[in-house]
Parts: sequence; C-alpha cells; structure tokens
Amino acid sequence: MLRVVVVLVVVGVMVYAFVDCLRADPRDLRALPRPVWLLLVLLVPLVGAVVYLVAGRPRRVADEPEVRPLAPDDDPEFLRRLDLERRRRQADEERRRRQRDRRQGGAAAGGQTQDGQDGKSGPDTGPEGEDQAGHPA
Repeated sequence: MLRVVVVLVVVGVMVYAFVDCLRADPRDLRALPRPVWLLLVLLVPLVGAVVYLVAGRPRRVADEPEVRPLAPDDDPEFLRRLDLERRRRQADEERRRRQRDRRQGGAAAGGQTQDGQDGKSGPDTGPEGEDQAGHPA
C-alpha cells in the first residue's frame, strides 16, 4: 500500500511539473529552454520534476500588482466616460430646449411671424390660433 502511495505521489509531481512547464511562457522559464525541461521531467522521474519546480519554474514577481477586474464604480475610466455621457446628454437636452423655445417664442413673444404677419390669422390657422392639426400656432 505504501508503494502505491509513493508511486502516485511521484507520478502526480511529474504530471504537475510537465503541465506547468507546458503552460508557462517560454520566455519566463529559467536556466534551460522548454524542450530540455520537458525531457528532464519525463526522463528523470522525481528529480527532474523537483529540479524544474525549484530552478526552472518562472518566478512570480511580487512587485507587479495583481490585475483584477474593477467594479464599475471603482474604475476611474468608467466613471469619467459616464460623466462625459451625462454632460453630453444634458447639453443635447439644453440645445433642444433652446431650439424649441426659439421656434415657439418667435410667434408667441412678439405676436408676429418672421414675415411680419400676425401669428393668429391666415389660411393655415384654425379657430383661436390653432393650426389645421389642432396644435397651437
């Protein structure tokens, strides 16, 4: 029973080292190129795997911050875009409101249209200053 456990541990370490070597970026492997590490792990049963894990495996650099996805309210770029979008919508709404006021204000403010005629009379207006569709003139 002890032999089975030892064999399983050796095979497990070898498989782990082999897969780790395959998945690692070849530029990050230390000391030897990838094909040499793979041969060493396969041909020298336990020692090759342990040597790879100790001397050949890429080091994890502690200086680099771990990249993790930010929540939208933690992402400054997302917040900046959101603010720009809000400001753009406000400016568009303000521009539309001013255009609407100019169109409605021209006839209502002076009581005269651009051609100098009274805004409440004419062939296109209905009763009490409404146009044919029933909208205020």
